Amino acid sequence: MLALDLAGEDPLVLKGMAQTLADHRVDVVEFEFNRKWKAVLRSPRPMEPIVEWLRQLGYICFWQGNKGALAQISAPCYVEETRNRFGFARSNAVCSHRQDIISVFRSCQRAPFCKPGEA
Repeated sequence: MLALDLAGEDPLVLKGMAQTLADHRVDVVEFEFNRKWKAVLRSPRPMEPIVEWLRQLGYICFWQGNKGALAQISAPCYVEETRNRFGFARSNAVCSHRQDIISVFRSCQRAPFCKPGEA
């Protein structure tokens, strides 16, 4: 497991670990999203490309709620406003490539915004 909380530098560290992630040497990745990502990545919507890049590497990502609830944010479920809709504004994201872990994450979803297979 890799847990990051780097005051906005999280996407740079993730990108620096590209080969490690592509090789699936990390089963679970947790990182913090905050407003500094916009400046670091020079993007008004910086989360979507990182979540999509992780999906292409085989990782499915979820917002973590403060009380244990999750909401899938990897495609086809990505919506920039998901974290605000479900009260995930101050939460981290957690991702995995392992189907057994992803199944557990999906079982923890609270009123999921979308279900895999639905777009």
